[in-house]
Amino acid sequence: MYTKVMIELTVKIYGRVQGVFFRQSTKEQAMRLGVCGWVKNCSDGSVAVLIQGDAFVMDQMMDWLSIGPEMAKVREVKILSQKDCTKLKEGFTILYE
Repeated sequence: MYTKVMIELTVKIYGRVQGVFFRQSTKEQAMRLGVCGWVKNCSDGSVAVLIQGDAFVMDQMMDWLSIGPEMAKVREVKILSQKDCTKLKEGFTILYE
């Protein structure tokens, strides 16, 4: 029997990623793929994302994050942490801090 491997990634995206609908577009893409987690702007101009899902879908989400929405210019995507995930968060939210 095949068991899906669920993982959680914490990622930071650098470049022109604020003021270009990056958070909203990330939420929409995550919901399309069935990825759970959150996205937020950081004070250093980057965007932080926590995503949870099965490995195959996570690859698709990471591919999208490396490009972002049309007006974004992603310079770098850094994976800050990766771990196995046993309990998924509910849905996907935009955090405002």
